[in-house]
Amino acid sequence: MSLTGNPKIDMQILNELTDNELKKVSNHNRYVNSICRSDTFWKERILSKYPEMEKLKKYLDFHTYKELYEYLKELPDIFRY
Repeated sequence: MSLTGNPKIDMQILNELTDNELKKVSNHNRYVNSICRSDTFWKERILSKYPEMEKLKKYLDFHTYKELYEYLKELPDIFRY
């Protein structure tokens, strides 16, 4: 996988990966891992995959967007839209 070195652009590229692909790349690449530790990355991932759900963070009392993302991906599809 080739990235640009620009975190903003690379976040967009990484958002195109599946969760499993992202996990594999993150485990083997320090740069990708540093992006994936950013709450900004998870907020953008939520906005791209679950646009209406971003507002739930404050109502469900999640501390990070990654926590919210992990919660959302476990919900059945019927509750996502």
